[in-house]
Formats: sequence, C-alpha cells, structure tokens
Amino acid sequence: IQCGDVNECSEDPFICGQQATCANTFGGFNCQCLSGFEANPAGDGCVDIDECATGDHLCQQNFPLDCVNIQGSYTCVIPPGKFLYMAQK
Repeated sequence: IQCGDVNECSEDPFICGQQATCANTFGGFNCQCLSGFEANPAGDGCVDIDECATGDHLCQQNFPLDCVNIQGSYTCVIPPGKFLYMAQK
C-alpha cells in the first residue's frame, strides 16, 4: 500500500472561500486571505477589512477627502459641498 497526499485545493477550488487562496501542504492545506480581507472571526472564510473604520487609508494625506469602503479596498471622494481648485500656470 502506498500513501500519498490529497490536494484539497485541487479537489475543492472554493475550500477557502472566494476571498482567499489555498496552498496545499502534505496532509492538509492552508488558506490565506487576499489583500484587503482578513480571517472571519466566525471561523469561515475571509471578510472585508473596512479601512475607513480602522483609519488605514490615505484620504486625509494631502486634502481632506472622505473615505468610502469598497470590497477589498477603499476609495477617496470629495466631501459633499466641497470643490477642488487646481492652480494653472
């Protein structure tokens, strides 16, 4: 009898969920969340990181822009009622 590794990642491409990658190991596998996602505290898959809530964004760096969370990232928008003025030479 020969024993061999079962590649769980190949057998079930979604074993780690949609927002994660799967890496086969001998006798098992590891899941790693994609950038902008973190392990779900409930223990299954990955969930979006809200960079706006955590303050991990650059929207306030050069001009006070509002941060809007999107899946896996964030975007910066001009606050309502504000305008950007660009100097021209």
